[in-house]
Amino acid sequence: MGKGIKKGKKEAYTLIELVIVIAIIMIMASLGVWKMRERAVRNELLRLKAQVPAFLETSTLRVYQRGIETASLSINTDSLEINNVTGYQTELKPRYFTFSSSVTSVAINSFGTFATGTAFTISVMDGSTTKLAFKIESREKLGIYSISTSSF
Repeated sequence: MGKGIKKGKKEAYTLIELVIVIAIIMIMASLGVWKMRERAVRNELLRLKAQVPAFLETSTLRVYQRGIETASLSINTDSLEINNVTGYQTELKPRYFTFSSSVTSVAINSFGTFATGTAFTISVMDGSTTKLAFKIESREKLGIYSISTSSF
């Protein structure tokens, strides 16, 4: 008789075969988790690249529309916040990164521009590594400003 089912005896997988299959599945799953994490980080950077300028532009437009004299932008490590403006989203929080800037608070004048004499930069950090930088240059008296984005 060749290999196959013998009368009265059942064939089954051995314990070693099952352990090998489980080990292969676990290795494949762990590689997938790393890829998912990398993809989530990349998506977060793309989200911030779009949302930070939109958040700043919307905020300054609201200040201008409402004629608010006392609004300001607060730059914290865990969020960007617009103070003294109500009625819409006034905070932007990153999921995986932190914010860094040379200034912690910038006034927004009634023209809807940042009331600073010089340009300032908001950096998106991953630990001590800069991933994105937003340079804001304001022409306070003209009521205009520009935002330029750099990726690292």
